Amino acid sequence: MADWFLYIIETDGQRLYTGITTDVPRRFEEHKTGKGARFMRGRKTFTLRHQQKVGNRSLASKAEYAFKQLKRSEKLYWIHHGWIPFHPETGKLMSELEISGVNMSDTEQQTKDPRPYGTEDASFQAAGGEEGIKKLVDAFYQAMDTLPEAKRIRDMHDEDLTVSADKLYRFLCGWLGGPKLFREKYGPIAIPRAHGHLDIGFEDRDAWMRCMEEALKTQDYAEDFNAYLMTQLMVPAERCRTRD
Repeated sequence: MADWFLYIIETDGQRLYTGITTDVPRRFEEHKTGKGARFMRGRKTFTLRHQQKVGNRSLASKAEYAFKQLKRSEKLYWIHHGWIPFHPETGKLMSELEISGVNMSDTEQQTKDPRPYGTEDASFQAAGGEEGIKKLVDAFYQAMDTLPEAKRIRDMHDEDLTVSADKLYRFLCGWLGGPKLFREKYGPIAIPRAHGHLDIGFEDRDAWMRCMEEALKTQDYAEDFNAYLMTQLMVPAERCRTRD
């Protein structure tokens, strides 16, 4: 029996669309090509904000309904958290008391809990340490050089990407819980100030995320770690935006 996933896509005007499927990449491409839900047809921007295994079709449908009842602020909270606490038997969102009381073996059957990725250096290690992050950054800028939708953000960079690649590599090392290499060479990180002179809108933010999505395809990372990174990287990507 195939596992079912709940997924969340951000589209034009920061609208959030929630759906369920057994194949998130396939369904995401269907939405982008106008073959998915009617709500998504005609949209111009598509960013996969979250995906999470929730069990069988019945549980997935219940989880989808439960999540759609939340306020936007609550949805964003759980998206940024990286894990939505659906009950493994009912599909409803659990309270803090229920979360602490559910048997771990049950939650592991529902989904591999990505929360450890945010603790200590777990994410840094999952990314392959400094060498793994260097490979990811190289693939990221290769995607920026080749993807048509990334031309505008590529033009915001110097022709020589050496410094940009070094800064991203050093930022990611510290951001993922590893050594604070950015501070050692460039000083404190101030993302909004560093990008304040650039004209960065939603489409540019999404193009940056698209480059990272392509880069992750070339890495030997766990599937849930890829999903975790795409969710969490939206935070600094959004902080780079300078206009609506």
